[in-house]
Amino acid sequence: MLECLGQAKQKIQIADSRGRFSGVLVHGTLGFVPLYLVRQGQLEIKIRESETGSIGATYARLAVGSFSQVEGGGSLFSIGGVWLTGAASKHLEMQAGLTFQILEGGSGFPIPSGSIGYRFQPPGSGHLFRIGAGYPEAVFLGFGFCF
Repeated sequence: MLECLGQAKQKIQIADSRGRFSGVLVHGTLGFVPLYLVRQGQLEIKIRESETGSIGATYARLAVGSFSQVEGGGSLFSIGGVWLTGAASKHLEMQAGLTFQILEGGSGFPIPSGSIGYRFQPPGSGHLFRIGAGYPEAVFLGFGFCF
């Protein structure tokens, strides 16, 4: 039984090391448009990778951050999915999910969220760069690390 579990663990490690996409990503994003600024930290965990088809990888995403605008600001908490297309290190990134916006006064509400952008994530490099546009991130730049 222990030998069987050891072999299964070894097969999983070999399969993960051959993947084109990293399993866990941690990155920060700064988004802005005139009179609106967003700061977010994001965690993405790979849930699926495909060798064929247009979607190369699917990630589950959790983000926390804050926003500032003319009328005040507040906190953001987002959950959702990320889909990557493309080859090698250049990818079209699409995100969709739900953002919980909590205003400074304490009232909060959920809002659909989404974005589209470009992600530079070389296989095995340990880093990524993002640029794009969406809500709540506005026009954004991001940098992070892959594990």
